[in-house]
Amino acid sequence: MYASVPKNTVQCYGDPFKVQIPTRHLSAGRREPAALTLFSRPMWQRKQSIFLFMAALLSFATWLFPVVTYERASDAFSFCTTGLFTQDGATVADVGVKVPFAIVLTVLGVALLAIILLFKDRPRQVRFLRGTYLVMLGVIAFLFITDNSIEGYLEQGGTVVSHYGASFFLPLGVLLFAFLAERAIKADEALVKSADRLR
Repeated sequence: MYASVPKNTVQCYGDPFKVQIPTRHLSAGRREPAALTLFSRPMWQRKQSIFLFMAALLSFATWLFPVVTYERASDAFSFCTTGLFTQDGATVADVGVKVPFAIVLTVLGVALLAIILLFKDRPRQVRFLRGTYLVMLGVIAFLFITDNSIEGYLEQGGTVVSHYGASFFLPLGVLLFAFLAERAIKADEALVKSADRLR
């Protein structure tokens, strides 16, 4: 005689003595294992995909805003990811930005979008995501170093007042969203492993 099975569970492999997995209610009155709903969720409905997309957008947005602006007497300069410019938009020829920030940040944005497509291989997603951490930390460090170098150069002509722009802080936002994406990926992986143990 079979043991009674709670209404809010499903039987694995049709055997009532196997482990039962808790189910959730569906709108049509059907039931399915709560742990297995992860697999039926579209890629763009997963939190990590949204976080990665936002991180990529912030990386691309660094093109649109200055990193630092400088004021020296009546002159103004803008340090952007593509170089140093005067207030008229002319490039300051004497100052060459050694790190191609615009290219690196664009590649990072593309890489973050590509990581979304690895949703079926969560361990690989995490590995690639951690690689972007290291690159972005390097970008932030070199932005700070370049800022100090430019300010030192401009101070040869007088006192300089600097103001950080949006593109100085956007890489920090990229790191934040990448960190949130990693947490969401790990949560999904833990859920899948828990479901595998219950089968």
